[in-house]
Amino acid sequence: MKNTKGISKNTACPASVTVKIKLDTINTRMSNDFICRGLVGVITIAPFHKHSFMTAETLRFLPAEDCREKFEGYFNDGMGPAESTNYHREVLEMNPALQPSGLANNRINPTKRTITYWQEQWRLLHLGLQNGHGMLEKLKEKMAAHTKINATVAFKENPFAVAVITPIMKGAHSLKTSEEIIFVDSTSSCDAENHTITFMLTPCAAGAVPDGIFITKGQTEECYKQGFNLLMDLMKESAFNGKGAPATFITDDSEAEINAKFGLVVQIFYVFFHVGQAVWQWLWDSKNGISNDSRRQLMSYFQSILYAESPACAKKAYLNAIGYIGSCIPIYPLWNAYLMQMCKRRELRCLTFRDESI
Repeated sequence: MKNTKGISKNTACPASVTVKIKLDTINTRMSNDFICRGLVGVITIAPFHKHSFMTAETLRFLPAEDCREKFEGYFNDGMGPAESTNYHREVLEMNPALQPSGLANNRINPTKRTITYWQEQWRLLHLGLQNGHGMLEKLKEKMAAHTKINATVAFKENPFAVAVITPIMKGAHSLKTSEEIIFVDSTSSCDAENHTITFMLTPCAAGAVPDGIFITKGQTEECYKQGFNLLMDLMKESAFNGKGAPATFITDDSEAEINAKFGLVVQIFYVFFHVGQAVWQWLWDSKNGISNDSRRQLMSYFQSILYAESPACAKKAYLNAIGYIGSCIPIYPLWNAYLMQMCKRRELRCLTFRDESI
């Protein structure tokens, strides 16, 4: 068998690009009209190849502007770079006429780097800068567009907050339940600037319907007050079925939200899920020194307090939890102190201490 190792892959392709730069002097300007006009370079291209250039590597260099409009449509539909990339690839693969090499063609399947650049340009055009004066100017610019779809938006700069009311939200405020109970839930770290989105919802026959949304710079008491006041300014007298405030707020275990109370005298209770989540996170925090074998048992103790059927049962469950009755796990002073602190506000957290309004 012939040894092919070391054989050159050079195909002696005649294709070439020759660049010649001519000397620019007084004499050459007099003898050459092109140099006299400032044209001192000559580029000669020989585009004749002896090999195929329809390879994956070369197809990646084709211009991708032909499908840029498609991706801008994806961005308008709320897709990001990763989601739009996957969706576009799935659309291409559904075409039976597509050859495997077609996926390497940058003209119909752009690279992730190209798509990310397009998304950055689209975002800058439609959403503006993510902070500073440019962001505020874009908010003002979009006011007219929001009005056309019967949505109202208000914002203030210090502390920064944006409130949004859509037609569905306006209708939700006319529900009887909106004057009785409102669920408040915040999602933090929504972007690079760490903005927080807070949703306010009320129950209805179809499930939970939004009453309003506000975006704040952080999760401080001042920020929450600013966002809620903007919502009240938008709804005016029609807020919460004309009552101006609901009877009860259900929220997560956030001291800032509780302390803010949105400037109203209302009942406030915690969502059971968030209470349990906060306790479970505390148990898993290494600085508290809870061993892995004890976490589930301690969580079970807390749940027996949370869902106790009566105040007497809750008290018994609490004594069991700090006394570790019925278990052989070690004593954790930090856990006892944490549990005592949690039970100081048992009327917000425990089911048995809530009245029939919930």
